[in-house]
Amino acid sequence: MTTYQLAIEFTNRFPEVTEELGFRAGGQGQGPYALTTYLARWLTDRISNRGVTDIELRFLSSEHLVRLQFDGDVMATTNQPGIDSTMFRLIDT
Repeated sequence: MTTYQLAIEFTNRFPEVTEELGFRAGGQGQGPYALTTYLARWLTDRISNRGVTDIELRFLSSEHLVRLQFDGDVMATTNQPGIDSTMFRLIDT
């Protein structure tokens, strides 16, 4: 799943937590204070530095990508040339 898909699902499942954090799901105009940014940093840190081994980090290339649009009119801002979107996959162990 992309970070945007995770943020949308998290917001749908835990709206009170999202509100408490003070983040919106993300997308154009949200800047560094979006849930997408928070999740990408948090998950990447846990995978890279804290031994989380059941989640895999990958990147969706921006090459030939025109736009990423999700439910709720959330438009990914990472689909710019040279900026890849983060993706996470739960590894079956």
